[in-house]
Amino acid sequence: MRVFKYRGRNFERDMNSLEKNFYWSPKFEDLNDPCETLVNTNPFKFQAKAVAKLFGKHKSEQFIEVENAFNNLFDVKKRGIGIYSLSQTYKDELLWAHYANSHKGFCIEYDLDLLINSYRSFEAFSFPVQYKKKPPEYGIGDVNSTKAEIVVQKIAGCKSIRWNYEKEHRIVAGFYGEHPYVPDCLKSIYFGLNMDECEKELMMEKLKGRGVQFFQIVLKPNSYEFEAIKVNDLTQERTTYFKEIPSEITGHDPVPYKIISKVYIREIKAMVEIELESKVGEKEIDWTANLLRKDMFRLSKRLFISFRIKGFSDTSVYWATATFEESKLETSINGLRIEQERTLVEGLRNEKRDVFGQWMDESNNCSMTLLKINNVLFLETHFSDGSKSSKKLISKEVQGKMRYDDYEPNIHGEYFEVNTEGVLNYCSEDGIFLTLKPFDREWL
Repeated sequence: MRVFKYRGRNFERDMNSLEKNFYWSPKFEDLNDPCETLVNTNPFKFQAKAVAKLFGKHKSEQFIEVENAFNNLFDVKKRGIGIYSLSQTYKDELLWAHYANSHKGFCIEYDLDLLINSYRSFEAFSFPVQYKKKPPEYGIGDVNSTKAEIVVQKIAGCKSIRWNYEKEHRIVAGFYGEHPYVPDCLKSIYFGLNMDECEKELMMEKLKGRGVQFFQIVLKPNSYEFEAIKVNDLTQERTTYFKEIPSEITGHDPVPYKIISKVYIREIKAMVEIELESKVGEKEIDWTANLLRKDMFRLSKRLFISFRIKGFSDTSVYWATATFEESKLETSINGLRIEQERTLVEGLRNEKRDVFGQWMDESNNCSMTLLKINNVLFLETHFSDGSKSSKKLISKEVQGKMRYDDYEPNIHGEYFEVNTEGVLNYCSEDGIFLTLKPFDREWL
């Protein structure tokens, strides 16, 4: 479902929230309707007293306690929750006049499902506003309900029928203030009839590369109705925001990446896992980490970012990590750096001896070569620091695979197998603990 937010009067503030991927959810007392949260609680009070009379003085005292708890619940809900008001239309004359500064502002289009599901650690309820002639009633039956959204919708989901032209849809969360969302939530921007041209150009420049569609609102001929005309052509634009490290940072071709997973616990910590299309240097890692910090997780005291390389089979080890403690960034590359990998790859390519298999082991920062020397099998390992080791092996065929054991049995009972495709599996009594694809001479 698509929903819309009209903006105006403070372009700099609104532009900042779009750039930083968050919306502001105000407290109820900051909204423009003085009748917000108005609920008729007389049915509850009448029912409570009637039931209390049936059960005597002791039960009556208990119902007074229930009533007090009920009043406290409403008080807490009203004080603590925040509300984000949206509309189901982008072309209402009154909404443009009232909330977009008489068309000097703009209207934002969101994907509602993405908006409310961006970070599941946040408690949020989403529902269309109901417009009624009288405030909603709250009774004892509502107290017994196990669904929190019933209470929330009673408090936040009803307005006077005079407001029905707004076609409002609300997101109600457990706290007011800044609420981050994933960039894909933002779908379109509609420019008002009287919006400043410089502000339009600035907005399009600031949001370039995000896949955002821009529209200009115009009047239909001989009509009070509006229509929207496309301003940009998305088929001619590449979506790069949180999709690639740009060439001006890498110094060569852009490096695509994608966010695999993310967890955001408000103001405490955030964790993000990223898959890189290819390896990069510390400069590129720092740039990506700072972008995530600035545009998605700036409220978290701690931000942990892990980087994997696409196609790397060992998922137990991160190739690199970046950690923010407050504003301090620490970056660590745990796997092979680009220059180390090039050296090891060059060594594999230049191998002229009697080779049976070659592998790159990213988790141990080394390359491996299985070869024969004077008709004896050896596994030769070259490490990224320039050191190397060699060990003698014995082999036998087991169920279509070649099994290789140390000539002198190791105390852990470890061995490795190589199948007909050249895939190497390191094994122990507990099973396979590392799988390596055969080295491809087109590597890098």
